[in-house]
Amino acid sequence: MVDKCANPSCDERFYRLGAGKLFSVERRNVVGARRTEVYWLCGCCAPTMHLEFGPDAAPLLVVERGREKTAAAAA
Repeated sequence: MVDKCANPSCDERFYRLGAGKLFSVERRNVVGARRTEVYWLCGCCAPTMHLEFGPDAAPLLVVERGREKTAAAAA
């Protein structure tokens, strides 16, 4: 369950849909069972950040400043 913003520097709590942006990624465990993980960026973080998922489906927080991008591991 999503409980806070995926930005590790933000303490905004998730209370309702419609505020911010949701991201989901499907993962498979060792025996091949699938599960969906959901991440959320709050309304303050979503306009300047997004999440990307690598081959291992680990979330990576990408901060956009103009054309420059800075990546950091998401919580």
